[in-house]
Amino acid sequence: MVNGEVRIIEGEIPDSVREAVTSSLPVVAEEAEPERVERNRMPAERYDGMETLSQDPLVVYLDEFLEPGECEALIHLAQGRMKRALVSLDGSSGVSQGRTGSNCWLRYQEEPLARRIGERVAKRVGFPLEYAEPLQVIHYGHEQEYRPHYDAYDLDTPRGLRCTRQGGQRMVTALLYLNEVEEGGATAFPNAGVEVAPRKGRIAIFNNVGADPGRPHPRSLHGGMPVKSGEKWAASIWFRARPAHERQPWFDDVEDASAQVPEGEGGHWPVVASNRAQSILQPALERAAPMLPPEAGDVMVEYCVGPDNQREESSEAEAFGLVVRAMPSSITNEAENKKNVVRKMKEAGHAERIPLSCDSISDAMGLPGARDAVWFVRPSFGSAGRGTHCVRGASLRGASLHPQQFLQLAEESLLLIRGRKFLTRAFVLVWGGAAYLFDEGYVLMHGAQYQVGSTNAATQMDHRNAHDPSGPLVQEVFHEVAQLKDSHWEDLSAAVTAVVEAFPGLAENSSATTFAVLGVDALFRENGHALILDISTMPNFVQQPAINDRVTIPLWVSIFEMLAGTGSQRFKRIT
Repeated sequence: MVNGEVRIIEGEIPDSVREAVTSSLPVVAEEAEPERVERNRMPAERYDGMETLSQDPLVVYLDEFLEPGECEALIHLAQGRMKRALVSLDGSSGVSQGRTGSNCWLRYQEEPLARRIGERVAKRVGFPLEYAEPLQVIHYGHEQEYRPHYDAYDLDTPRGLRCTRQGGQRMVTALLYLNEVEEGGATAFPNAGVEVAPRKGRIAIFNNVGADPGRPHPRSLHGGMPVKSGEKWAASIWFRARPAHERQPWFDDVEDASAQVPEGEGGHWPVVASNRAQSILQPALERAAPMLPPEAGDVMVEYCVGPDNQREESSEAEAFGLVVRAMPSSITNEAENKKNVVRKMKEAGHAERIPLSCDSISDAMGLPGARDAVWFVRPSFGSAGRGTHCVRGASLRGASLHPQQFLQLAEESLLLIRGRKFLTRAFVLVWGGAAYLFDEGYVLMHGAQYQVGSTNAATQMDHRNAHDPSGPLVQEVFHEVAQLKDSHWEDLSAAVTAVVEAFPGLAENSSATTFAVLGVDALFRENGHALILDISTMPNFVQQPAINDRVTIPLWVSIFEMLAGTGSQRFKRIT
């Protein structure tokens, strides 16, 4: 086992594995008729009052289970979050021509409506809600369909083991129909010879396994028929044999049964492979994992940087169906290069979003008041003020710049916090051909009181050891700083959007399997206008404890949600 992922196993699956993955079915909660649920399927008696279409497997439905307003609210909640639906493939989760609709996942911990509906469905089915996967909202347009398939898994296959390592076997499926379909869109069971017509508010429930819980019931094969006219909105909930996000102990049996499985500690899924910021990424993964759908279970996120700032691919990646990797530095370096940022921002028509900058001393000294002004001699690469010099213009006489250096004029009408100069950091995820701004950032206040015209490094530019809470630098959450209002965040968002527009190649080179996280640094003039200073394409996420807890760890929770395909409300698309 590698970080919680089991490699493909040859030979027979031990009986102990098959027993464990389908056993320990739930007991109905005390407040709701205590009884032991049948170990491999739900009894027909539980569905009294529902219309029965098949006894083996049991297929039943009930009209008016949802109120019209609940149906409409679910659709409204899902709109704007829908993505092309994935299916579990033999070695991965991916797009299939057999499933042409779109979907999104609503988590019970985050969406009160999804929880209320989920609890009612769980009570009807007889499983605790903790055994349920997140509520999935599904949309099918004209001629879209989901061809016949099984919801349960064959535990004698590597795919079956992979897909049941969290929560065990899928035992029961509940389908909720959210609108009236003009024509088509029925749920058909070809081997059972029955179908459920889509009716607004209707719920259909069916068993996925029969006498052998280690395989799908052959007559549970079902599919969403093509929509001939109009559109179809539905929702589904799959109930597992055990709590849906509980890692199954039967993986230990698999390891004992196969010498081909390498040793290693189990972990949460998806798995992150990184050679930096583990103190941020691992806690974020632990927070994200319980909220992710099953499709996330075969994902590895690689965030690795080598000593030459080149991406290193982890050797464990071959065990995963989907590997999402950080964009290589050969692509991102153009945005890391500070001198290039100035050029690209000017070319994109966003010169007002950067401090006045010059490529040569002669250009700078030709400006009015340049000799008395304060200038920064900046290198193309470097962070935390390293390699930057703060000088008065007169001292530049007779000097020369290295080709990788440039000059920036110090801003005098700066917005200050408690008398100190500060910069802000915002975070952008570039992934899947688009850029998304995270809804929180942080502020870094310099270590000394600000004085106009000062060339003191501590006053103007020194950010070294910013992560040390015992040092002179102060970090605070952006939206918790009294001097910073919503208008400041809005202007910062506009400045960050200008950066993304200046570097279209970042989004163009991103994909479902390639991403970048940008740290964008800015300062504010007194009038609230944000100016871009730096772009870090591999930022340091380890900051002071309060920033880690309230900014960088939540940032990565949302990144994992995005990369797993579920979306995150904390990211706003800006391209």
